[in-house]
Amino acid sequence: VAVKFLMFIYNKKIGKKIKSAAILATAQDSLNDVLTTSAILISVIIMMTTSINIDAYVGLVMSLYILWSGYKTAKETINPLLGEPIDEETAKTLEAEIMCFDGFLGIHDLLAHNYGPGRIIASLHIEVDGSVDVFQTHDMIDTIEKELREACGIEATIHMDPIVTDDEQVNELRAKTAEAVKKIHTSMQIHDFRFVAGATHTNLIFDVVVPFEVKMSESEVKNAVAEKVKEIDPTYCVVLNVDRT
Repeated sequence: VAVKFLMFIYNKKIGKKIKSAAILATAQDSLNDVLTTSAILISVIIMMTTSINIDAYVGLVMSLYILWSGYKTAKETINPLLGEPIDEETAKTLEAEIMCFDGFLGIHDLLAHNYGPGRIIASLHIEVDGSVDVFQTHDMIDTIEKELREACGIEATIHMDPIVTDDEQVNELRAKTAEAVKKIHTSMQIHDFRFVAGATHTNLIFDVVVPFEVKMSESEVKNAVAEKVKEIDPTYCVVLNVDRT
């Protein structure tokens, strides 16, 4: 019992330190051994001193406890095996590491899953100035992928989205469109904005990021955005993709 209790303390400490559900499950297993063995000892002592046989009752209680503990342990360890979303702190660290580089203008379409300590797989899109040399941007992306791997244990695949930054008309229209979308819901955002002018109409091509708390269907979002953009200019036609986050 004493040795198993020390194993419980040790494994729990290590499990929390490296955020390992498997090690924490090992700690719980050691604690189960402590409780079941202690219960058996207490049952035997009571029976020897009082002749009251409570062995069956103790066995039933400990069986139910072990079943509950096994269910809880399985539930907590199955997600890391299959891959679970990263926590908010890790997401903020990831974003901070990326945005500390000059030349990265924004992040979107982040998909990241945690498969255990030091094994986070992520993919994301980074907005960059389209006028910057593509080789220079590619080198920056290679550098940040390496830093994320070494500093955070994140294997990241980064896609580059070039955007126009030196065209006042596009910049103004992007800002107006973003403001119009926020009138639908304050948490909605746009990215990958493009402006294609034509003789009879102008296409505004972009993605709309829609949080899951916004209870609108994809068609409802598209219709609402189209109506708001028409208020800016009736000749504008919206070509958009809806991103759920």
